[in-house]
Amino acid sequence: MRYFYMILIVLFIAFIAIFAFQNRETATLSFLGWKTSMPIAFGVIIVYILGMITGSSVSVFLKKTFKEAGKSKNSGEK
Repeated sequence: MRYFYMILIVLFIAFIAIFAFQNRETATLSFLGWKTSMPIAFGVIIVYILGMITGSSVSVFLKKTFKEAGKSKNSGEK
């Protein structure tokens, strides 16, 4: 099973490398008067990382909220 995961990781890295190589053109991003130019692949990777961070934050918040709600429900019944 370990080799299967290693193959998946190598394939994922290969796909990222191919994507970055094929998307080397620059794009200008602007937000609230702030402008920057960067390769398209770099922008996509940044957005992906920000999505992972916010997704995991929401997941942790919801788990904590449901866990606390369960504790307060159990303590109210006693």
